[in-house]
Amino acid sequence: MKPQYWDEAALALSRSDRVLKRLIRRYPGIHLKRRSDPFTTLARAIVGQQISVKAADAIWRRFVALVEEAPQRGFPCLAPPRVTAQAITALRGCGLSQRKAEYLSDLAEHFVSGRLDPKQWKKLDDEADLWRPWRSVATWYLWRSLDPIPVEY
Repeated sequence: MKPQYWDEAALALSRSDRVLKRLIRRYPGIHLKRRSDPFTTLARAIVGQQISVKAADAIWRRFVALVEEAPQRGFPCLAPPRVTAQAITALRGCGLSQRKAEYLSDLAEHFVSGRLDPKQWKKLDDEADLWRPWRSVATWYLWRSLDPIPVEY
């Protein structure tokens, strides 16, 4: 499902940046897709960094099997406390590198402690730039220029 703001963002970015205008025209009909809650989305992004999609999917399935609670609408439901309860060696057993296991554990700890609270994200201050308030959409199009197949997190 396309985010409600997407068309407005694409139009505004097209008007303010000629490079983005070309990118937006090059990728009509595709957009950012989020399949899950913020923690799961970020965890999946960590797992998939700098490895092939096939390897990332295999590691992700093993990670989900280790820490998943009841799935919601067919998508994994990962609870940060279940991740923090795992030893780094258990996370490594899913195929994660030492560093990624540490990143996932740290991410989960930030969610558990409340230091990272998705409800507060809209209130966070952000630097002014040309694409404000559509920086995420602009970044998505820039990634499409490098990798035309959108990845869902």
